[in-house]
Amino acid sequence: MLTADHGGLGAGHTDPTKAVDYTVPFMAWGVGVAKGADLYALNADDRRDPGVGRPSYAGRQPVRNGELANLVLDLLDLPRVPGSTLNTRQTLSVR
Repeated sequence: MLTADHGGLGAGHTDPTKAVDYTVPFMAWGVGVAKGADLYALNADDRRDPGVGRPSYAGRQPVRNGELANLVLDLLDLPRVPGSTLNTRQTLSVR
């Protein structure tokens, strides 16, 4: 699994109008992971592809980097992180 805490270019990452500042990598690889698959195509029922926009926290959400811990725990057949608020149903799929 690979993600980051924020996007950015150079020394800055605070401009909310620049996609490079709020777009972060979210990649998975390994046995059983769908090679070359689009994460949004795999999760079309639960996640909204933000395209090039900066989504709000209202409505159906895009994949957020905060979902990583519960995704990894799900892949290991372990329960979610106690008190977590992202991907609590462990529905994010990489297969």
